[in-house]
Amino acid sequence: MIDATGVKDSESLAAIDIGSNSFHLIVARLTNGTLQPLVQNKVLVRLADGLDENNRLSEDAINRGLEALQGFAETVENISATNIRVVATYTLRRAKNQKVFLQRAKKIFPFPVEVITGDEEARLIYQGIAHTHHTDGKRLIIDIGGGSTEFAIGENFSHLQLSSQPIGCISYTKRFFADGEITLSRFEAAETSAQQRLEVIDQRFCNTGWQAAIGSSGTAKAIAQYILSKGQFEQGTFTLADLLAMRQDLIQAGHTEKIKGIDENRKTVIAAGLAIMIAAFKSLDIQSMGLADAALREGVLYELTERMEHQDIRERTVNSLVLRYDIDQQQSARVLATAKHLFSAYKPQINSGLRKAMALVLDWSIQLHEIGLHINRRAIQRHSRYILENIEMPGFSNEDQKILGLLVGSYRKRFQPADFDQFSQYEESQVFILVVILRLSTLLHQRRLDNHIPDFSFTLSEMAAQLSFSKDWLAERPLVAADLQTESEFLQTKGFTLDIS
Repeated sequence: MIDATGVKDSESLAAIDIGSNSFHLIVARLTNGTLQPLVQNKVLVRLADGLDENNRLSEDAINRGLEALQGFAETVENISATNIRVVATYTLRRAKNQKVFLQRAKKIFPFPVEVITGDEEARLIYQGIAHTHHTDGKRLIIDIGGGSTEFAIGENFSHLQLSSQPIGCISYTKRFFADGEITLSRFEAAETSAQQRLEVIDQRFCNTGWQAAIGSSGTAKAIAQYILSKGQFEQGTFTLADLLAMRQDLIQAGHTEKIKGIDENRKTVIAAGLAIMIAAFKSLDIQSMGLADAALREGVLYELTERMEHQDIRERTVNSLVLRYDIDQQQSARVLATAKHLFSAYKPQINSGLRKAMALVLDWSIQLHEIGLHINRRAIQRHSRYILENIEMPGFSNEDQKILGLLVGSYRKRFQPADFDQFSQYEESQVFILVVILRLSTLLHQRRLDNHIPDFSFTLSEMAAQLSFSKDWLAERPLVAADLQTESEFLQTKGFTLDIS
């Protein structure tokens, strides 16, 4: 790793889940390897309610979300930035004006928001349950959210299947139960729609199989609460028969306002959530389902503890890709050693958490910058970018993959600085610096030789750098000198001054 900061035990950690229905905050303390919850907070935001037919968030929805984050900011203000992780799910994944929300959030909430993929959400949910809920054998996890439903099968702490489907209790309420009226025909339409979506996973999941099915988050809890109120939640599980009986009760009630046995804030979305659950039971032939208290935010917390103990899932993902694509690790090591020296000259006024994040992304981009060789040497940077932006990378957010793709896509030939302002975590100038360091490091090691580069000095400011070798060394290597001069002239066209002396 290029740079690192240590974290001591007995410190507080925080995870924030920016969901489609609710925003959740959990603060816990790591003591002797065990997480002790200190604060748990939930704010009903209904972010998905503000997503229009063009997938744009309304101003009201954005403001509701920002207000919730502002309240959370006061709770976590004394926690180290490296001990906080914020993840956003389906609605922000879909929102075309996602950047507007993230930029405004950045002004009031000084922690980066990661918009994670659906599969990454399913993986984290599985990890949260795996760390807190014991079962023997394989388990199926279903988490019905406001905008999407996540499915996972795993055993112990390893996932075997992951899927995220765009069927959620808010989106289905808007589509099938918008006026609050509940009828059999509406239920059947919602269930059929959900089953159609599940056709893409039902065979794969059933072939993998499981010994226990577990529901998590609000919809599953509300269903269990209702069935328990009827005295039918035997042995802590519910069956398809229980769900169909509940459906009949809701139809008899006729309207969400007349439902009894459900918390007020769940009444408007419970019919849609129940329809999705019934569809899942039918499509996957689920016999019974238990309940887990943990969910996405617990998964985020436990992964934070692994990072603190230097067991980062992202490192395992990168190492796996290096092996799968047979990347030249000796060349990566050469480039990395030079990049470490160059990065040490970068001394902006930024917090340690951001500096560590920049160091990590530079480290990973160097390890993976030749992944495109698997396709073709010609235009390798474009192939590398495509792979890293589109492959499944457990532990990485959408933005993580985009910046890795941008860096490897810019490490040689031409690049477009206009692309550098698309990130919520990094300023445009910071991305530019990472690109410059990556380009210089790879350029200096084009010959792929050990001990080829002598000691040199390097200074770096926001838009200028000076690279100094001994006079004899450059004079004896006219091709290296010519390459550096060409790079200097190219960077000058982008407003960056590289002085070679």
